[in-house]
Amino acid sequence: MVSLWFKKDIYKSIFKLLIIIILFFFVSMPIITNLELQSFHIDENYWIYFGKVFKPLFIDKGIHNLEIQNYRDPPLIKYLFGFIAYSISGKDGFERLMAKPWWNDSKDADADMDKIKRPPKEVLYFSRLAIALFGIFTCLLIYLIGKTVFGVLTGTASALILAYNPLMLTSGRRAMSDMPSVFFMAASIVVIIIFYRHLMAHRFVKVLIYSLLIGFCIAFAAGTKLSGGLSMIIFALFCVAAGIIESIQNGFSQRFKIILTSLLISAAVSFSLFVAINPALYNNPIRRVAGIIEANAQMSSYQQQFFSSNALISFKDKFISVFRKVLLPPNYVTLGNIFKIPLDLMFFVFGFLMLIYNEITGYRKNRVLSDRFIIITWVVVVFCGIIYWIPLDWDRYYLSLIPCIAIIIGYCLGEIINLGKKVGRNIWIRFQ
Repeated sequence: MVSLWFKKDIYKSIFKLLIIIILFFFVSMPIITNLELQSFHIDENYWIYFGKVFKPLFIDKGIHNLEIQNYRDPPLIKYLFGFIAYSISGKDGFERLMAKPWWNDSKDADADMDKIKRPPKEVLYFSRLAIALFGIFTCLLIYLIGKTVFGVLTGTASALILAYNPLMLTSGRRAMSDMPSVFFMAASIVVIIIFYRHLMAHRFVKVLIYSLLIGFCIAFAAGTKLSGGLSMIIFALFCVAAGIIESIQNGFSQRFKIILTSLLISAAVSFSLFVAINPALYNNPIRRVAGIIEANAQMSSYQQQFFSSNALISFKDKFISVFRKVLLPPNYVTLGNIFKIPLDLMFFVFGFLMLIYNEITGYRKNRVLSDRFIIITWVVVVFCGIIYWIPLDWDRYYLSLIPCIAIIIGYCLGEIINLGKKVGRNIWIRFQ
């Protein structure tokens, strides 16, 4: 009996491993192939060029270097590009590369892409390869989120919808910071789900450990791109909601105190690590972090003036642009139209309403939040955050929305398929 059970367990493990391998293959192929043929974007010059901060910080170990001290942008991905360029070019080659004015020629908004000077082919290729790997692992994280919360079918559908989205096949492959930030945000959602499950099981030591990991994910997301800081808002809102419900039902219980402690730990860890990875913030961190946020707001205002034809000024313009670009063909959608019906929009709306309905129904029955609430919070915060912030109608600014849409569409498709299977089973039984 034990031997039979053991064999079944082995077969299940092998089957699950095969699913992961097959899924990895199908999500990898469109993202990682023909990177050298990917259309060039001006900003790839900017991101790779500012990898020059890698040498004075990590090779020369000069944190007081004037260039580093004056450099206040989120630096994490530029360290990666600097490492790639340094590994390929060597010390002397790296200095020659970063001393060249090749990137300055790309400042003209109307520049001809074919005439713009670019980084060396190897540096550009391997920088793109690193970003593509972030894209692949983001798809696997979306699979994990979908599988954990809704089931294998939803996880698989969500990962494939994400992998074959047109925006993933452009901005998700270019040497810029957007894709890594999306990866770390997705990682934070995975950890929040695990955190909440341990919280509900009263495994409070593990809860505190996972709150540390959440802080790490948030710091890396924001340390790559400031919009990654939405991860902190997602976790904070979730903790507030869970804390309010806990206090209403059980008062200031041990679980309530753990929720509050976890939120404080993740906030402290994320802020400390965000500062730690950027030496320019060491002197008066709070003031300089505020300076980064202010500088980015000023840059957005400048971009709106310089690229006025792409500027999104009013809330109405931003709202319409976001929903039109990520949910309506022929823009950044995976499924497209059928009989002039926008499938992405239809499945997203139905899926999101179904998700909210099931969460409300489940809460009324069990008086406790489920994992679904984490997904709802994630989608709402990212959509609201991007609509509030987005300064320009540039493709890469929409990238962080695509995983949210993929998981909701995947959920809707999974529910439809499960319903079809149930109806088919009932029909089969009736005619037996």
